[in-house]
Amino acid sequence: MRVLLTVILAAAMVIPLMAQDVPRPLATTVAWETLWSADDTVRLAIEDAPSRATLAPPAIAEREGSATCLRFKAYLGLDRPGGWNNYLAILINDEAVGRRGADGWPRVVNRRPMFATTHPHYPQVEVVQERGGFPCLQVFFGPPEPGIDDDVMSDREEGYWYLLNVGDLLRADGPNSLTLVNTALAEYWGGEPPGAGMLIEELALGAVPQADLDRLRSGQYTRRRPLDGPELTGLATTVRLAPGGGLQVETGGDVYFVESAFSFPGDPAMGHNELQCLPEASGEEGWSPRCTLDGDSLTVQARGEHYDLQRTVRLAGGRVAVEDALTSRADGVIGVAVRHNVITPDPPLQVRLNGLEAVAHGAGAFPENPTVFVARESTGLGLVAEDNAMRLQMATRAIGNEVSASAPGIGLSPGETYTLRWALYPGHTDY
Repeated sequence: MRVLLTVILAAAMVIPLMAQDVPRPLATTVAWETLWSADDTVRLAIEDAPSRATLAPPAIAEREGSATCLRFKAYLGLDRPGGWNNYLAILINDEAVGRRGADGWPRVVNRRPMFATTHPHYPQVEVVQERGGFPCLQVFFGPPEPGIDDDVMSDREEGYWYLLNVGDLLRADGPNSLTLVNTALAEYWGGEPPGAGMLIEELALGAVPQADLDRLRSGQYTRRRPLDGPELTGLATTVRLAPGGGLQVETGGDVYFVESAFSFPGDPAMGHNELQCLPEASGEEGWSPRCTLDGDSLTVQARGEHYDLQRTVRLAGGRVAVEDALTSRADGVIGVAVRHNVITPDPPLQVRLNGLEAVAHGAGAFPENPTVFVARESTGLGLVAEDNAMRLQMATRAIGNEVSASAPGIGLSPGETYTLRWALYPGHTDY
């Protein structure tokens, strides 16, 4: 049994950031034309059953070149920051506002579908989660001036704000109904709920230029394009190496991008040597992957200061088998954190982590199902960890159009080689 070194917290794994050229909060800095607004703050008490309020916006027609969005601040009133929970459900014309709109994109525009936290039990939190039969938005607990919990790592600048694309739910030929539901129940606090209940402030419907909406969405997702390189083809699947060492898997007319990162010691923080679907790889000085086709296999070779990496990729039927041999060049024992990211060109239509549709769970909880899976309209791609070290430590995450599988620490003695074995299963949308 090899020694496994836990060298980092799962939350310290790299998280893709939204575009930095857009001022924050996105909800209030986006171009906006008010079409309707509520007269006052909506206050929803915490009672024995879900409380609700219904408002009546007028008929609103979609404008050419614009998207109709719902904007508001929502929080559970406390005197200091106190966490979050999925308590706010919204219905427009009796239809629940769920994760995705008619165009397939997430309805929440100003936040990614998940946010990362340092909380050991909740390293990632879905912005929209089911509760009481409704898809519900996360509501932060705190004072009127945003006091986002210190545990929250990503999208903090949005404060309590939400911006949702809802034009496909609104009527253009008659009045609309907008219902807000507080699913928090008094029993959650032993019958004595704290604070002032849930408050929804500055509630409004407005027109946002479609170009601005597209720009905000683009900033939330990782963009890759196919690049030429050595390739293998078999059984309707092509695997191609990008110049940066990443894998490009083509199946059924769709391309999935698979990138990997291997940590190296640094001061004050560790860095990552990466194999990316880009013209060049990133990493420490001298990290320069060499990508070749050797008979029936693809090979990637790279050298860092602390270890050598040799990747071998083969096609076995409809399966892409990958072996990553890490050989230590260090004088003492080192720990290497490993991460594999599967990137889709657009937001995936289906995501499963460890076989579960509910993707907001902790790291290392499912060694019996070491998988991640994404699907588009007609194809899917699964990743399966096969070696013991990766299986036992495997943390999974889904943010934007990336799903990842990672291990916080592979321990290597001087001169030792350990081979990480994993596989990709391209093909159908059925997990």
